[in-house]
Amino acid sequence: MKILGVDIGTYSIKIAELDVSSKGYAFSNFHEIPISPDMTRDRSLEIIERLREFSRSFQPGQARWVIGVP
Repeated sequence: MKILGVDIGTYSIKIAELDVSSKGYAFSNFHEIPISPDMTRDRSLEIIERLREFSRSFQPGQARWVIGVP
């Protein structure tokens, strides 16, 4: 099981991966996905699409997402 901590920033989406085991949690990976600085694009739709693309690398039920919303 993985836990994915997501921070949606102004210029990028940052994702930290933690592996869960019987001994606790271990940091395993970090991803930074850039967000377009183009102000004419719909930022919310771009964020949703970027997260959707990233989530395809995990099987359903394989990871839990923790997202901080401003």
